[in-house]
Amino acid sequence: MVDYTLAEAAVLRPDPDDASIDVTGLLEGEQVSALREIGPWMKISLFRDGRQFLGWVHSAILKKSEAITFDLFDEPDGQSRSVKGSILTIRLSLPPWQKVDVLIEDGTVESGWLNTASTSSPTVPKGDADAKPEAAGELVLGVNDVYRPHLLLAEERTEIDAAALAAVINAEAAKLANGEWDRNSKASTSTAAGLTQFLAATWLGEAKKSRTYLNEHARREGYVTDANAISPGSEDKLLKLRFEPKMSIVAAAEYGASNLKALIAAGLVDDETGDDEKAQFIYLAHHEGLGGATAFLRGNKGYTFSDLAKQVGSTKAQKYLDAAGGNAAQAYRNWLNSYIQEHIQPERYRKAADVEAPLLGSDAAKELSQYDGTPIVLSEMSRNTGLAKAVQWRLSELGYLDPPADGSFGPVSTWALTEFCASNNISLKNGFNRSVAERLISPAVLLPEIAASGTWFDKVISYMRNRKYFISRHPDCKNIVYLEGANQDGTLNDDAPNKFNDLRIFFSVGADGQVKLQNSIWEGTTEPGKFWTVNPMNPKGAARIAFNQYKAWVVGTHHPNSASAHEALVQVEPITVCRDLNKDFKRTGDELDTGLFAINQHWGYDAPKDDLGRTSAGCLVGRTKDGHRKFMQLIKADPRYLANHSYRFLTAVMPGDEVLR
Repeated sequence: MVDYTLAEAAVLRPDPDDASIDVTGLLEGEQVSALREIGPWMKISLFRDGRQFLGWVHSAILKKSEAITFDLFDEPDGQSRSVKGSILTIRLSLPPWQKVDVLIEDGTVESGWLNTASTSSPTVPKGDADAKPEAAGELVLGVNDVYRPHLLLAEERTEIDAAALAAVINAEAAKLANGEWDRNSKASTSTAAGLTQFLAATWLGEAKKSRTYLNEHARREGYVTDANAISPGSEDKLLKLRFEPKMSIVAAAEYGASNLKALIAAGLVDDETGDDEKAQFIYLAHHEGLGGATAFLRGNKGYTFSDLAKQVGSTKAQKYLDAAGGNAAQAYRNWLNSYIQEHIQPERYRKAADVEAPLLGSDAAKELSQYDGTPIVLSEMSRNTGLAKAVQWRLSELGYLDPPADGSFGPVSTWALTEFCASNNISLKNGFNRSVAERLISPAVLLPEIAASGTWFDKVISYMRNRKYFISRHPDCKNIVYLEGANQDGTLNDDAPNKFNDLRIFFSVGADGQVKLQNSIWEGTTEPGKFWTVNPMNPKGAARIAFNQYKAWVVGTHHPNSASAHEALVQVEPITVCRDLNKDFKRTGDELDTGLFAINQHWGYDAPKDDLGRTSAGCLVGRTKDGHRKFMQLIKADPRYLANHSYRFLTAVMPGDEVLR
């Protein structure tokens, strides 16, 4: 990625032509990303107030951005330290504070809080800080859709996926007859009340806890003092807030995240755990209390038959006891584990994969041919879903744009159409029009087809084509492949467990149709090591990614808020894994599981080739730090990422013994 700062105010134009219309005004000091240079002009990407702008400026007004020194705090008003780097991610905004990840030159990441009101703090760039997958329609709540904005707020504040939080809340909440969560629920046997069933004492504790959402609201209303004590006569007012869904949902999410943090600090939950698995631990702490969850995970808490009978009744309790050979503690554990597995299922709250019939070439061509020619500004293309899908499908077929054709015509779709038009000498000055549609149907210039190289890599291309995996043929775009059980010379190895004996591959297709590897084949692994296979994070077994191509990763931070934090591709969309319950280091016969499991693409800490150690619990890992730094450098030079820093990268994971046979 090449970042620049504007040396002076200017105008962003849709074409490299001073006579073209203004896209927007540019301010001196704004940071931009360079996409393409033609003569004295540079095409740039600008993020401002959550919006992205693409266009052209004179190269002479751009100056290369340099690393900035930041005062990072461990918490708002806490201890500070100076770090030099660039903002990678803005995780949370609590004005005037922002929680950020700062990318250091060596690829490591420092996390902390910036005081944006301080004169010693540089201006934090605005943009697509949050790389979460949620978008309108992705979170599926049914009759509980009225609570969508509250779940998204909870996601923002805890950095835990909204669908995972919804699964926890659904298990906690009482229900109305139609299945809606009952915001007015009251327990008959305790002080628990409200949608998320907070006990009175726990709720009041959250109200007094500094910087929780409940605390911030209570202080504004005067229910809690500046010293975080409950104001005289305010206890009843605070307790009534349990019946306000926003307060109840966000408080439950923050309380759960706090319990989770304690379990991680105690070494009982690994910080690599994905959001779907985090939801299970959050519910465990809700059900058992933090102390009970701690003892449960350590395996040193005793349970009686009476404890189990209170949960399921005497008849069912006896069945669990018999199945556990008369061991009441084990019977209780078996019941609770199965209950959590059955009820905490975040995938129920996510939009399922589109099962509609795929758009066919004839359908797209028909849509394009029937277009009436009324010019459409590119920012308005999404309003015409059918046409937008047809354009996207055609761009995908032509090798410019990765699928799916979803009708959401954002920055990457705009970039792809712009590139196509530039290659075919068609102007977008007046937006999408009849000439553009006709040229899409009958291009004058095509991206090159992939030429045979006469090497083993031809088998990789052939396998991808046979599986209908997308391959970008634009010369500036990159394709990511992991090849399991293969050596760097294209020969097979024994694919023994617990070794870096797989390949991470990064390739593009040049203007001549030849595959360009750019010294970008690295040792890696696609599998969990021995430690995590024997000691899985999930009771269903360690995760081994199922062979397929997934569009699921964005540039972000692996192990945020830890000493090992570094820049990586992080999972933000569900993928499918095989659960190695029998610990045989194979996928054969394993249960499939789909969700957010923190299957990131990160470095392997320079671990020895023949011992994964704890470097991989199922992630896609490049063994060396230097190789991973090169990987990320290439990733961030991809024009799709430069067009949209929340771009989801496609990655294919493939079996070497099938590809290279």
